[in-house]
Amino acid sequence: MSLASWSKDKILDHEKVLDVNLIDSSMLNVSHENGSEFKIAVISSERVNLDSLRNINIADIDFILNIKKDAYITGDVFDLGDSAGFSIGTLGDVYRALNNGFMANYLDAEMSFVIRGLGQHRKVTELKRLDNRRFLISRDSLPSVTILVLNDYDFTAEAVRHGIDVFGEFDAILTSNPNCRRTGNCMGAASSAGIKIMDWGELMGNLNRRWN
Repeated sequence: MSLASWSKDKILDHEKVLDVNLIDSSMLNVSHENGSEFKIAVISSERVNLDSLRNINIADIDFILNIKKDAYITGDVFDLGDSAGFSIGTLGDVYRALNNGFMANYLDAEMSFVIRGLGQHRKVTELKRLDNRRFLISRDSLPSVTILVLNDYDFTAEAVRHGIDVFGEFDAILTSNPNCRRTGNCMGAASSAGIKIMDWGELMGNLNRRWN
């Protein structure tokens, strides 16, 4: 079964979808109840970069569905999506975008909150998305900092180590889940790596001062 065929069956289950047609083995046309037609390209990649999109006509799509969960997506893919007018995400993101009735400018709720909140901070002069979980924050009269956004409910030392393994260098982890519980020795693991762990309020306060 092709990627598009597998995805077609899943997307047809959505209550606001009237029909899904296969354009080819990796492309779908989705008819929405609001009268819109959406073109979805389907890929399966654990690491998505510009080379992953070389066979996709990005000028003719609204969404790239990556069926791999927890994939790493480079920042230049998001930059390209912003300029070309497409979004990228999982099947869950497709469902949520279809609920909203638009796809090309879709951004999941977690990252929408983070981006909007950071952009409104008085010390933040520029925000650059480095990949699907890291942001480089430029600050007025203070050094730039890089944060990793993780949404774990039970935040453990393993979450810290996994974040380092997958995403590389950063200065702090933002625990974006409002119900996050810091468990085990996560603080010790972060301290050993020279990384801070902050919730949203802590991050907003610490952006006003120099990080040592």
